Amino acid sequence: MNGATPATHTPTDAEGRALEFLEKEAGPESVLENIQLYGLLGAILATALVFQFLTKGIFLTPENLFDLGKQVAILGVAAGGVTCVLIMGEFDISTGGAVAFIAAVLGALMIQRVDITSSVAATESVPGWIALPIGLGVALTMAVVTGFVITRLARQGFKTASFIVTLAGLIGYPALAILVLPNAAAPTPPYIGALGRGAVPGAIAAPVIILFAALAAFSLIRSVRSGRRTRGAAVPGLIVIGVVLFPLLLLCTSKGIPLMLVVCVAAVGILEIVTQMTVFGRHAYAVGGNRVDARLAGVNVTRTIKIGFLIMGFVYFLDGVLYLARLDAASPLIGRGLELQSIAAAAIGGVSLAGGRGRPYQALLGAFVIVGLANGFNLLNLPSLWQNVVTGIVLVAAVWFDVAVRNRVNQLVVE
Repeated sequence: MNGATPATHTPTDAEGRALEFLEKEAGPESVLENIQLYGLLGAILATALVFQFLTKGIFLTPENLFDLGKQVAILGVAAGGVTCVLIMGEFDISTGGAVAFIAAVLGALMIQRVDITSSVAATESVPGWIALPIGLGVALTMAVVTGFVITRLARQGFKTASFIVTLAGLIGYPALAILVLPNAAAPTPPYIGALGRGAVPGAIAAPVIILFAALAAFSLIRSVRSGRRTRGAAVPGLIVIGVVLFPLLLLCTSKGIPLMLVVCVAAVGILEIVTQMTVFGRHAYAVGGNRVDARLAGVNVTRTIKIGFLIMGFVYFLDGVLYLARLDAASPLIGRGLELQSIAAAAIGGVSLAGGRGRPYQALLGAFVIVGLANGFNLLNLPSLWQNVVTGIVLVAAVWFDVAVRNRVNQLVVE
């Protein structure tokens, strides 16, 4: 009919709630995130000062910080990757075994199978430009299969699919690693070893670090002058900049910034972009927040979960390379406990194990807490059992703090 207006679709109440939910759950609450950040950095600072006193000044020496940075790199990458799975309300407890398997594959390809105690030097058997893509392909294949099986089981109503499937990986991957590489082999090719030993010289790193710190401070001050922040809110930010700046400049006075740490920060930065600035990131938070409402809002839950586990494939590969670089050797026994440590680091950093909240950089800060505690206890020659006890206490305290702050923020919002 002439003049007739086309029919328009009026959203139902369920669709309206779903769209509102998707907008709300696309990212973590900024207030809660800031409180967690300041609290976590305060804990890191307090830990550093306590160990600096107990170790009589050894903890904050450039040499120890250099080793600590290399230790953080491996756990930081794993924790950042696991965060991408946790925010969807899923789990990956196969990380350690998967990393060991990838490291074994790379070692078997790039290093002749010579026992690490042998006096015969190992040589590169397959060029890196062939071995590394093969290792990446294997890691991505593992991740694709994992995501496929998990989503298939989830469609059939299996609510703990990711836990069971990755548990199978936790059991099976270490065995496959031993089958692929029965004995440890060394040394790694020169370019792998250089990654573990190398550093960005202080003369290059220091100006860049100071520039970024100055830009961050200028941004905070400008936000205060424009009225977007109060002076009280900007002061903690300036303290954070100082806390981060000090150890980095201290490293620049000696060997420089470890290349492994640079790779870790770059990887976590990429994960930050993926989770905060892409459609996948918005959908991942929505899926973790409320899967039913996410589906009503048009989110493809199956595809989102598959992409999340595909990201873990890159993490398996990168951590496998970092392990080879740190040890300058390939061993099928590496990565033990990495899966639980990475989840613990994420939880300590403020990532919700229930899904829907958390960021990769928070998991990296949690990794600094765990590695810092382990490093301090080692310097004090305390048994590793005490390290585990204290880490467990810190984990419970972090979760308690997270719940308490979240409840308080929710009360203020309601009021």
